[in-house]
Order: sequence, then structure tokens, then C-alpha cells
Amino acid sequence: MWIDDRIGDTLPGLSWARAQRLLEGEIAAADPATADQEEQTRHRRRLDLYPRQGTAAATDVVGVLDTADAAQLDHTLATMAAELAAAGDTTDLDTRRARALGLLARGQHPAQTPIVHLYVHTTPGADLARVEGHGPLAHTALGELLAGCRVRLTRVINHAESVPVDAYEVPDRIREQLILAQPVEVVPYATLTARHADMDHTIPWTHGGPTTPDNLGPLGRTAHRARTHGGYLLTQPQPGHWHWTTPRGQHFLITNHGTIRLRT
Repeated sequence: MWIDDRIGDTLPGLSWARAQRLLEGEIAAADPATADQEEQTRHRRRLDLYPRQGTAAATDVVGVLDTADAAQLDHTLATMAAELAAAGDTTDLDTRRARALGLLARGQHPAQTPIVHLYVHTTPGADLARVEGHGPLAHTALGELLAGCRVRLTRVINHAESVPVDAYEVPDRIREQLILAQPVEVVPYATLTARHADMDHTIPWTHGGPTTPDNLGPLGRTAHRARTHGGYLLTQPQPGHWHWTTPRGQHFLITNHGTIRLRT
């Protein structure tokens, strides 16, 4: 009942992925000790190889890694896959990533160590932290996650302190403020994180006018094309609220709590 009271009204407006992450966080907050124990059991680090039946040409690789290691591996594979393409490899991205992993296994590392950013949000007095894009994490596990990493602490951003700029371009400080206020793109039942989206002027910018979090919204390229060329109308009636009208006349209100289907 405690969890129902806290998030019951919010869940219907979220995509399944966001709802699952929110629910996992609330369950962990309700019983941190049990959640930490289950986390250790459920996510025991491992790496298994399963030769495919009927062929000696391919093997399935399944594993559970530390979040920081997984992010580093993903970034390294993406970098090496791009280098393979630049060198003339015409296979698809998935194949090039698999080949890159094979190169790593043979000791052929990239020339430079890639830099991976993990954003960890903490609250004083709370037993849990949140790893952006991954979910809740017990404070006791933070040391393991960040071991060997360079850590930079940033001050809490006060959303009431919004200093606009008189330019169309969005500076990093405003972008970061909007990402923290609106964690996913402002489309119905969104799953794309705001950090991987562009900051669109959801209130049209006029020459010499201000750019501020109050007239912006994170949008992915697909949503941007739908808005520009697909007949979808996006307005921002007030800060933190975005209203979509589809070509079929459906209406959706987007806030940082999720999506509300408006009946007209």
C-alpha cells in the first residue's frame, strides 16, 4: 500500500520501461537491506559462452558486468566498430561490434582509452542513489561502481534559478538543467532519455529573444521530424508542460511525471 500511495497515480502515464525503473526504485527504498541482498544475488557477475547447436561458426556470449564496465565496453565497441567501417568494413553495425569484441579478445585494443560518463544522483539521508539510465543503486555499492573512476561532484541545480541567454543556441548549463527537470523526451509515453535528445525551442524563438529551460523541450530526431514534417502540433502552454495534437486529433499532455491522454 505504501508504494501504491506513492506512485499509483503516476504509473499509467509512463512507458513500461520508465514504470519498471520507478517501481524497482520504490521497492528498494521501502526495504533497502533486502533490496541490496537481492541485488547481489540476482546480479552476480558472470560471463558464459554457449556454442550454437548445428554450427561451429558462432557462439552466444551472455554475461552480467558491473555497470561502469558495461558502459566502458559498449563505448569501446562502438568506437572500434566505427573505425572498422572507416577502414572499409561494409558489414552492419552489429556484426562490426561482434568483430570488435573478438579483436579485444586477441589483445588488439583501441589506440586511446575511451571516456565514459556515468551520472549518479544522490540525496542526503537516502539509502539509494540513482544511476542515470540504469536505475537505483544502494549506497553501499557505490564504492564498487566508482572504484578506479575519476569522480566529479557538482552542486545541486536550483530550477528556480534560471538565467536566460539572448541567443538561439542552448548553453550546457541550461541543457543540464532541462535534462534533470525532464528526464525523457517530451513525446507521449517516451523512452528516449533527454541526455540523448536535442533541446528544441518548443516555444518558437524570436531573433534577440531569450533561450531558457521554460521555452525548451528535449526531442529526439524522430519526434522532431514528426513535428516539422508529419503534421503533429507541439505547443508549450506553461513551463514543464507540453501539449501534442496528432494528425487524427488526439491530444496528449506531457510533464516530468509522464503522459496524460486528454479526452476532448
